Amino acid sequence: MNKCQLKIVFLILTVLLFLTGCNPDSGNLSYEIEYISGNMITGYTDFTKPTPIEGSELQLYTEHISGKDYAMYLQDAGGELLYTFNEARPLNRGQFVNGELWICAEGWTSVHQKQFLDTKLKESTVYQIDIDSGEITLEENVGENEFFLTINDGRCYFYHRGKGSEEKLFGLVTTPSKNAEIYYRDITDWGQRHAVYTFDYAELPQEAAEDPRSAGRYIMRFNIGEEGLKAILMNFDYDNNGKPVYDSLWSVDISYLIYEE
Repeated sequence: MNKCQLKIVFLILTVLLFLTGCNPDSGNLSYEIEYISGNMITGYTDFTKPTPIEGSELQLYTEHISGKDYAMYLQDAGGELLYTFNEARPLNRGQFVNGELWICAEGWTSVHQKQFLDTKLKESTVYQIDIDSGEITLEENVGENEFFLTINDGRCYFYHRGKGSEEKLFGLVTTPSKNAEIYYRDITDWGQRHAVYTFDYAELPQEAAEDPRSAGRYIMRFNIGEEGLKAILMNFDYDNNGKPVYDSLWSVDISYLIYEE
């Protein structure tokens, strides 16, 4: 076998190994966040326009500069520009908690929605910003598909879809599954993940995984409260007038307080 043939065989094996690790069920779930105020963050929120920062009268919007460069702008309720931040991503959303401003900058690769589509979150950075000076006082990165929910008492809460078991090397190696979970990262010990709630599924809820029509029809909504949050699985269809009709399938309440160490 000559070198050219060896290269072709190697290429074929590489493609086969890649395909054995693919997940055909990805993208069947979208995310939403609903705050106490009633403000909603969904896959159709236009972040190029001023969006409210929960817990304040401040607003945040994003501008595409060029290539992969973005800027985000913080303004007051009257539209007066307060600060400009050049460290930004296509999606930047904020929350004001206990006098502290927190912003999560996210890079999504979804094509059917602007963002918030399962498996399409590639990178995120969480910022703590001094509102008096505009100085970034904390900057921490998180991994792929770590969806930022909220911060409470110095703990940043995330949702991760988990990972199903995979067979590699033509079934010779099987990696174990890991269920979806909500966890927090403490700002004083960022590298450590602390599990808060573990769901009974990996990657997709059973309802979405088994529904062949499910792409874009299931929503995981996170209601953010003062004492905890609620995860709600919803699906929707369209009525005869073309309006979406939502149906709640199940929900779970998760308290911040009972997990004190």
